[in-house]
Amino acid sequence: MDVDAAADVLYSLPPEQFTARRNELAAEARERGDAAARAAISGLRRPTAAAWAVNILVRRHAARVQELFDLASELRSAQRALDGQRLRELSPRRRALVTALAESARAAADEAGRHIGDDVLRAVQATLDAVLSDERAEAAVRAGRLTASLSYSGLGEVEVTDPIGPPAARPRLSVVRAQADALPASRRVDDAHRLMADRQQEVETARAALVDVTARRDALRAQADSLRSRLNEVEADLRPTDAEMRSAQRRLEVARRAADQAVERMARMTRPT
Repeated sequence: MDVDAAADVLYSLPPEQFTARRNELAAEARERGDAAARAAISGLRRPTAAAWAVNILVRRHAARVQELFDLASELRSAQRALDGQRLRELSPRRRALVTALAESARAAADEAGRHIGDDVLRAVQATLDAVLSDERAEAAVRAGRLTASLSYSGLGEVEVTDPIGPPAARPRLSVVRAQADALPASRRVDDAHRLMADRQQEVETARAALVDVTARRDALRAQADSLRSRLNEVEADLRPTDAEMRSAQRRLEVARRAADQAVERMARMTRPT
């Protein structure tokens, strides 16, 4: 088994099975007398839980992950063009797709017999989000051989992170970060443009939300004013009616008393003497 085939096997295994299987494959290479393959296989790093979850997501849900790569291409095009409108249109799709793929990764992990918690799930989401922001992160995820989760902080910085382990066990910045530091000025400018487009999108989204809230507030105020006006009209209409009712009640009481008096007089007149 060559190094590529060995890597494919290893990065599809749950992390707890990685080291033992790597040692077996390295021993097989040594027995074949392939010292270079043995060294390369021995140097393969065990993936974190989040990295493994992304790796099996890529392997088991290739079509869905391709949607992520396609969306990444659309986002980068909109960012390069500083097309805020297009970025706003893609933003809900971005959130929904990352959330759905992260849940698919959790389901794939469950099927493989390893449950991932919320902290690992967040690291998976950060890695998928990094794909949407940087082509190098996309290439790393596409290969299906991540050793740790990724995060994107802007201006060409793609970091490898492991939020689960203690600080001493966390990997240093990867070759991806080193490549970012060595980017030519033109690429750094492109990254700055993308970051500026992201910030512009956030500002425009907040502005649109403010306009919407203001419009709804003004509509509610107008509705309240209309209801108050109508209430005043109804109260004004009721005033003469109340007065008429009181007058009618008084007339009724007078009529009742007169009727009682008439009955009493009639009774007196019909008594036998």
